Amino acid sequence: MLTWSERPQGSPNEYENAQKRILEVFTQWKAPANFKIELFVIRVGDWGGYMMLDCDDPLAVHKLCSMLPAFVFEARPVVPSCHGCCPGGTGSDCISGWAQVLMMLVRPQEPRK
Repeated sequence: MLTWSERPQGSPNEYENAQKRILEVFTQWKAPANFKIELFVIRVGDWGGYMMLDCDDPLAVHKLCSMLPAFVFEARPVVPSCHGCCPGGTGSDCISGWAQVLMMLVRPQEPRK
């Protein structure tokens, strides 16, 4: 999972120049062949977002993170939640388990007598 947020800039002029540079660099960027981008979203009302990507080359991820110095990037390895919380279970088992937990939080249980 790759996350990014805007690095604080100096004057409004420096901020504007950074935004122009970001567009200039990012519009020319082509994802490497070993990048499988599964999700790309931006945060509403904020300069930043999330990219879920599958890549077996840490150097390719580093190159992406270092090409836009106006942003702070964090790359974190993640696993699908069904693998992390339900060893040996299927995705539907995990989803069902989480749904039960969420329902207990939303719908409080009757007090015991």
